[in-house]
Amino acid sequence: MTPVPHIMVLPLIAVTARIAGLAIAAPVFGSPSIPKIVRGAIILTLGFSEWTMTSGVTLAAVGPLGVLLILAGELAIGAIIGFFMSLPLVAVQMGGSLIGQQMSIALPSMLDPATGSESDELGRGFMMFAVVSFVVIGGIEQTYIAVIESFEHLPIATLGEQSIVTTMAGMMDATFEFGLRVALPIIAILMLQTAALAVVARSMPQINIFSIGMPLRMLVGFFILVIGLTIISQAISTFMPNMVGSVSQWVVGG
Repeated sequence: MTPVPHIMVLPLIAVTARIAGLAIAAPVFGSPSIPKIVRGAIILTLGFSEWTMTSGVTLAAVGPLGVLLILAGELAIGAIIGFFMSLPLVAVQMGGSLIGQQMSIALPSMLDPATGSESDELGRGFMMFAVVSFVVIGGIEQTYIAVIESFEHLPIATLGEQSIVTTMAGMMDATFEFGLRVALPIIAILMLQTAALAVVARSMPQINIFSIGMPLRMLVGFFILVIGLTIISQAISTFMPNMVGSVSQWVVGG
């Protein structure tokens, strides 16, 4: 039996390490609800398939320390790409969580199985809506293509460049901006409703404003949310493809 030369094994391991980094942070791929065995099978399958398509990935003979550094760098690049791809979903969830907090329905926060973090009901609903939108626009396919193209345009040396920091700062800024843009109209209306209740409580002290304040706040919030769902969905349908496209352009050096 002819042994497989290490000059072929090392690129395969490096490609698989980048896929493993992607599986840590990328949407859908990195979901904690996916069993570890299934995720491992996905990593190995995608790693082997990408290794066959990335003929330009070559590694010279290196020592054990060099192999560890290469694997750590590949893992980090994959995790960065996955993190960038997850930011549009985080923006949508953040908008839902802000709305839920203002509507006073974020008090019984629970663990979100899709992200592994605590989130309220409205935030989980927005996250599920964002995941569906991500799948519909082809986000999974674009993530896979971005990783394939990253082997040609994003070597390990890219980790030390300023472009990653600049790209991350710009995408984080866009994430917070979109989350606030989704939540601010409802927050403004709820603030007006709170001010109106304060005027009523001041003018008629005999009314127990606390007994009707929270239910009224929820009703007003849900009413405005239902009316604004069309506008929110249109904003998401424009924002998410732009963010995913920005990541793809960054990967190819655009």
